[in-house]
Parts: sequence; C-alpha cells; structure tokens
Amino acid sequence: MGRPAFLTTEMQLFPAPAHPGSVVIVDDDPVVLRSLAHLLSGSPYIIELCTTALEAIEHVTAGHVRVVVSDISMPEMSGIELLRAIHLNVPDLPVILVTGQPSMETTNQAAEYGAFRYLAKPVNPREFVTAVELAAQLSRQ
Repeated sequence: MGRPAFLTTEMQLFPAPAHPGSVVIVDDDPVVLRSLAHLLSGSPYIIELCTTALEAIEHVTAGHVRVVVSDISMPEMSGIELLRAIHLNVPDLPVILVTGQPSMETTNQAAEYGAFRYLAKPVNPREFVTAVELAAQLSRQ
C-alpha cells in the first residue's frame, strides 16, 4: 500500500503567504523617516527606511518593492534623480515625491518623469496614507 497523499513531501498543505511587498521611504532626516513610517504602521507592507537614494535603489533592485516615497532635496542624489533612475529600470514602479520646498520647477520635473504623487511637507497624514495605498494597489496590477 502506498503513502496517503497528505503525507507526500511534494504537497504543500499550507502554502507560504505571498510577499506583501515593501514601501521604501527615503529621506536624509531621520525624524521625517520615522514620522512617515509611523503613518504607515497599520499597512500590510514591509516598511524599508533609507537615508540615501543609493540605499533605495538597492532595495528596488532586490525586488518586492511596491512603492517608493522620496524626499526631493537630498545630498548626493535628489528625489527627482532617484525617480529617473528607478523608472529607467522599473518604469511602472510608483514613486511618491515629498518636499518641504515645493516649486514649479520640481512640480514640472515630477510630472515629466512620471511621479505618482507630489506632496508638500508637512504631509497631510490621510492624504499620504491614501496615496501610498493607491500606489501599492496600482503596483500589484
């Protein structure tokens, strides 16, 4: 008599849950990073905090990123430059840009390079969470 089907090693009784994906938040100010992460504390996503654009690119390259949230004004690489770099490799990845110094120039650049949203600091918590949720839903489709 053979082994019952439920004892075979090929069968997974409880498949591993799908990776929920992550939201990468990039800002050179640790207080802002923690504040934005706190706003997303109830989300199902893994929240990855980065203090540089290069760290964010590493996360995006590793995969499973649903949304990137980036400050525009950062040393080494601006949020606009990060947006361009991400969209060269992952054109459909939603990127939300936040800035404490909104300007017509950065607004135009954000639109030109395909930012999902452009938000002024201090961000409205409800608007921020809604933008991330919509971006993550879009990312899953």
